[in-house]
Amino acid sequence: TLTWLDLQAKAPPKDKGLRRTIKKALCPWKEVGESKLLLKGVSGIAKPGQLVAIMGASGAGKTTLLNILTQRRPGTLKVTGEVRVNGTKMDRNINRVSGYVQQEELFIASMTTRERLHFNVI
Repeated sequence: TLTWLDLQAKAPPKDKGLRRTIKKALCPWKEVGESKLLLKGVSGIAKPGQLVAIMGASGAGKTTLLNILTQRRPGTLKVTGEVRVNGTKMDRNINRVSGYVQQEELFIASMTTRERLHFNVI
Protein backbone atom coordinates (compact mmCIF):
# COMPACT_ATOMS: atom_id res chain seq x y z
CA THR A 1 0.00 0.00 0.00
CA LEU A 2 1.32 3.40 -0.98
CA THR A 3 0.10 6.38 1.03
CA TRP A 4 0.94 10.04 0.80
CA LEU A 5 -0.14 12.66 3.30
CA ASP A 6 -0.20 16.44 3.10
CA LEU A 7 2.40 16.73 0.33
CA GLN A 8 3.55 20.22 -0.51
CA ALA A 9 6.10 21.09 -3.18
CA LYS A 10 7.75 24.44 -3.82
CA ALA A 11 10.07 25.41 -6.65
CA PRO A 12 12.77 27.96 -5.87
CA PRO A 13 12.56 31.39 -7.48
CA LYS A 14 13.91 31.50 -11.02
CA ASP A 15 15.41 34.97 -10.79
CA LYS A 16 18.60 35.32 -8.77
CA GLY A 17 21.31 37.89 -8.22
CA LEU A 18 21.50 40.91 -10.48
CA ARG A 19 18.46 39.96 -12.53
CA ARG A 20 16.33 39.82 -9.37
CA THR A 21 17.68 43.20 -8.17
CA ILE A 22 16.87 44.85 -11.51
CA LYS A 23 13.34 43.40 -11.59
CA LYS A 24 12.71 44.56 -8.02
CA ALA A 25 13.93 48.09 -8.91
CA LEU A 26 11.85 48.29 -12.10
CA CYS A 27 8.68 46.76 -10.64
CA PRO A 28 8.67 47.40 -6.87
CA TRP A 29 4.94 46.60 -6.64
CA LYS A 30 5.51 43.03 -7.86
CA GLU A 31 6.74 40.25 -5.64
CA VAL A 32 10.01 39.11 -7.15
CA GLY A 33 11.79 35.92 -6.27
CA GLU A 34 8.98 34.15 -4.46
CA SER A 35 8.98 30.36 -4.41
CA LYS A 36 6.31 28.84 -6.64
CA LEU A 37 3.87 26.52 -4.87
CA LEU A 38 3.39 23.45 -7.08
CA LEU A 39 1.44 21.18 -4.70
CA LYS A 40 -0.41 21.98 -1.49
CA GLY A 41 -1.98 19.51 0.93
CA VAL A 42 -2.13 16.54 -1.45
CA SER A 43 -3.02 13.19 0.18
CA GLY A 44 -3.97 9.80 -1.20
CA ILE A 45 -3.70 6.03 -1.03
CA ALA A 46 -3.05 3.32 -3.61
CA LYS A 47 -3.74 -0.25 -2.54
CA PRO A 48 -2.37 -3.40 -4.21
CA GLY A 49 -4.43 -4.46 -7.22
CA GLN A 50 -6.08 -1.05 -7.50
CA LEU A 51 -6.02 1.08 -10.60
CA VAL A 52 -5.36 4.68 -9.60
CA ALA A 53 -5.91 7.59 -11.97
CA ILE A 54 -4.18 10.91 -11.34
CA MET A 55 -6.28 13.44 -13.23
CA GLY A 56 -6.22 17.20 -13.59
CA ALA A 57 -5.80 20.12 -15.92
CA SER A 58 -2.52 20.94 -17.60
CA GLY A 59 -0.19 22.41 -14.98
CA ALA A 60 -2.18 21.02 -12.04
CA GLY A 61 0.82 19.12 -10.65
CA LYS A 62 0.20 15.55 -11.82
CA THR A 63 3.79 14.99 -12.98
CA THR A 64 5.17 16.70 -9.88
CA LEU A 65 3.13 14.34 -7.69
CA LEU A 66 4.27 11.26 -9.60
CA ASN A 67 7.89 12.41 -9.44
CA ILE A 68 7.61 12.81 -5.66
CA LEU A 69 5.95 9.41 -5.23
CA THR A 70 8.73 7.73 -7.23
CA GLN A 71 11.57 9.82 -5.74
CA ARG A 72 12.42 11.30 -9.13
CA ARG A 73 12.44 14.95 -8.28
CA PRO A 74 14.97 17.66 -9.02
CA GLY A 75 17.22 18.51 -6.09
CA THR A 76 16.01 22.12 -6.02
CA LEU A 77 12.38 21.16 -5.34
CA LYS A 78 11.46 21.56 -1.66
CA VAL A 79 9.01 18.85 -0.60
CA THR A 80 7.23 18.44 2.72
CA GLY A 81 4.75 15.79 3.79
CA GLU A 82 4.99 12.06 4.10
CA VAL A 83 5.10 9.12 1.68
CA ARG A 84 4.88 5.57 3.04
CA VAL A 85 5.04 2.10 1.53
CA ASN A 86 3.28 -0.53 3.65
CA GLY A 87 3.42 1.84 6.61
CA THR A 88 7.18 2.43 6.36
CA LYS A 89 8.55 5.83 5.41
CA MET A 90 9.78 5.65 1.84
CA ASP A 91 13.44 6.24 1.02
CA ARG A 92 15.40 6.97 -2.16
CA ASN A 93 15.67 3.26 -3.07
CA ILE A 94 12.00 3.16 -4.10
CA ASN A 95 13.01 4.35 -7.57
CA ARG A 96 14.68 0.97 -8.14
CA VAL A 97 11.32 -0.81 -8.02
CA SER A 98 8.84 1.86 -9.12
CA GLY A 99 8.17 4.07 -12.08
CA TYR A 100 5.63 5.40 -14.49
CA VAL A 101 5.37 6.16 -18.17
CA GLN A 102 4.91 9.82 -19.00
CA GLN A 103 2.51 10.98 -21.65
CA GLU A 104 4.49 11.55 -24.82
CA GLU A 105 3.89 12.08 -28.49
CA LEU A 106 6.07 9.10 -29.40
CA PHE A 107 4.19 5.82 -29.17
CA ILE A 108 5.42 2.60 -30.73
CA ALA A 109 2.45 0.25 -30.89
CA SER A 110 4.56 -2.88 -31.41
CA MET A 111 6.33 -2.48 -28.03
CA THR A 112 5.35 -4.62 -25.08
CA THR A 113 4.73 -2.96 -21.70
CA ARG A 114 8.13 -4.15 -20.47
CA GLU A 115 9.86 -2.77 -23.59
CA ARG A 116 7.98 0.53 -23.23
CA LEU A 117 9.07 0.92 -19.59
CA HIS A 118 12.67 0.04 -20.48
CA PHE A 119 12.59 2.52 -23.38
CA ASN A 120 11.40 5.31 -21.06
CA VAL A 121 14.16 4.61 -18.53
CA ILE A 122 16.91 4.99 -21.14
